This record gives sequence, structure tokens and C-alpha cells, in this order.
Amino acid sequence: MVKLKREEVTEPQTGDAVTRANDLALKRLSETEPTLVGVGRAVDVIPGMDSRTLLHSGPPIAWERMQGPTRMALLGAMVYEGWAKDRDDAVLKLSAGYAVLGACHDHDAVGPMAGVISPSMPVFIVADAHEGNAKAFVTLNEGLGMVLRYGGWGSEVLARLKWMETSLAPALAAAVQDLGPVDLKSILVGALTRGDECHNRSKAATALFLQKVAPPLVTTSFDRPEIRKILEFLAGNEHFFLNLSMASAKVMTMRMATVERSSLVTAMASNGVEFGIRVAGLGSKWYLAPAPHVDAKYFKGYTREDASPVLGDSAIVETVGLGAFALAAAPAIISFIGGTADLALELTARMRRICHDVSPDFKIPYLGYEGTPTGIDIRKVCGTGIVPVMDVGVAHREPGKGQVGAGLTSAPLACFSQACMDFDRLAA
Repeated sequence: MVKLKREEVTEPQTGDAVTRANDLALKRLSETEPTLVGVGRAVDVIPGMDSRTLLHSGPPIAWERMQGPTRMALLGAMVYEGWAKDRDDAVLKLSAGYAVLGACHDHDAVGPMAGVISPSMPVFIVADAHEGNAKAFVTLNEGLGMVLRYGGWGSEVLARLKWMETSLAPALAAAVQDLGPVDLKSILVGALTRGDECHNRSKAATALFLQKVAPPLVTTSFDRPEIRKILEFLAGNEHFFLNLSMASAKVMTMRMATVERSSLVTAMASNGVEFGIRVAGLGSKWYLAPAPHVDAKYFKGYTREDASPVLGDSAIVETVGLGAFALAAAPAIISFIGGTADLALELTARMRRICHDVSPDFKIPYLGYEGTPTGIDIRKVCGTGIVPVMDVGVAHREPGKGQVGAGLTSAPLACFSQACMDFDRLAA
């Protein structure tokens, strides 16, 4: 993991000093300009990753404790890499320690849902335009249906991943090289004014991204049928930009995380067993609690009994004021996750009570272009008992069955209570 220089607020750690630290942290977050600078092989660009590393979403967890979708995604990655001939062979080899398992966040990366990254997988490289050492990495979005990030596994999934490695990624890499760095923050800002909240709804963001990359794509060396296939894949995958939203948010929180004495949250993530948070002033320590279930709107034929607890790193977008914190900007998402337009307004207002301020960049048209609540303050969470909300997808608890719904969930209060105790000890 790249180490950025920590910035210390030198006044004694009184309440006012913490507020000043939080002001600085939020300033660093809002100053960050996430840009897409390239596409590369994971092993070549992700810090600390080698040829036998497999990364997963959420806080670190041992293979033996993992739940179904993550276990199946890791097994699929083993076969994808050619390390195992089939699922049974992959189980034997992973159980024997064939690969080193690690958390995406510990390698400056993020993963949606099961979030597995293996060495050969292509990843987006997202950097801060001002602080070049701040870089984050994320895989390319596979689309919907039977996909690896939901624990899907089989010949169709593996074939799609290979096509993404050998065709989609090189074409996008060439397009980005032609364009130069792609300003992702402007896409996020534009998407919010077009009905996205940039977590469960990325229709506008994906369209804006496609608008940028389509012209250089058609001038790459790929033949016309392949270019058409690539464009159809991007146009038909309304969630494609989600992964870029996550990497953008990760870069933003990396700069915020360098501020000592700040009580603002820099990560929220779940491995499906434990949910964890990180806090700027408390470094890289995870504060853990059992992963909650999601209050979901289930697809036909599925119920809560089929659902896995919340899973993935995608709550990084809520950490910077997007997702459920911007729900008032995206009333159309209500039909997908359940609830009402009034609930969307209520949740955005409630999140304001636990945040340090509002974003100067991410604005909600319906609220007179007021900024989204940004900078979750653990002291405010513990003081009010209000916990952050997230709007997320729901995976089937059994591996290989994919997505079963989407909805709202809340971070466990216990994570914040533990962090507040540590924070108070440091202040004493």
C-alpha cells in the first residue's frame, strides 16, 4: 500500500482541535480530483500484489470463515488464473494455502460485492490529479446476471472475464491513452444532476463515460465487429461506471486518511461476515461488528431467507457523500430498492446530522443544489445513535446463484462505539 504523508494538526487535541482536523480532512477530500489514467494488469500495478495474491472485498478474513459468494468467487479466480483445473481442485489448493489472500482496501483497491481481484485481471487505475501518489484500483464491471462478483462461476463467467482481459481492457486502455486522463469527478457531478446517486444507479454516469470513450474507441486497431461488441457491452451495462465511482471515492478518502486527529470515517466495507470501518485519526485499524442484513426489495421468487448479509466495498461511495447519502438526488432508484420518495429525502436529511459538512461538489438539484452530507463523524454517530445508511445490492447466501435483490442497510453502531472509545483514549 502506498504511504502518503500524514498531516498533523499541532494544537492540543481538544474538541476544537478535532474540528479543525476534520475541516482539513474534508478540505483534502473535496480538493481531490479523481482521474482515470489507465488500465493495467492487477499484478503489475497494485501495490503489494504478486503472482500468487488474491484480493477480496471487506476487512481481512481467513478462507475458513468466508461465506458462500466470496468463497465461490475465489474458486472461480483460481480456475481463471489456471491455478486449478476445476472447483474441487481449487478448494484443495486454497485450503492448503496455494494463494495469499488479502483485503482489497489494504492494497489501495476496492471490490464490489465479493470483489475478488486476481493477478491477471485488468483494473482501472484512478489517480488524484493533484497528489500523483494517491492511486486506487478496481476491476472492470462485468454487467448483470451470473457474474463473479456475486459468486457466479462457470464457463460463461470465465469466458466473459477472459474477453474482458484480452479485448475490452486493451481497447479501453488505448482509448484512455488517446484521451489523456479522464476527469471522473465531473462525471460524478453530472450524474447527480441526471438522477444517479452513483451506487445502485449509475445509468447517467455510464452514459457520460461512454460519451467520452466512444470516439477514441472507434479509432483503435480492433476490427469493427469487435468494437461494436465492446460498445454494445458498455451501452448495455448500466452499472459499468459503479466501479469507477468506487475507485474515485477510494482516492478521495486516501487523501482524507492522512489527517491525524480527524474523527471522520475513511472506509466502510463488509466481507459478508464482518462489517468494518476505518477512521482517519485511527489509521488503518478496522473496527468490526457482524455484517447486517439488507432491508431489500427482492427479485421474484426470492425472500430474506435467500439473502447473504451485506457484502462488498461499495459503501466507500457513501463515505464521500454519494449513494444513500445522495438518495434525494435519485428518486428513480426507489423503484429498485423499495421505499418512497419521501424516504429518500428523509434519509439524506438524517445523514446530514452525522456528517461534518456538506460537499461543495456533489449537489442535489431537488434541494436547491444543496451539497450532499459528507464526512461521517464517529463522534456524531455515537452522540446521536444515528448510523450511516447504504443502498446496496444483495447476493444469494448460497454461492453461484447471483443477485436476489437490492435495498437499504445500516452500518452497525458497535463499529462506531469501538472507534469512539479508542479515539477518546487518544484524546485523553
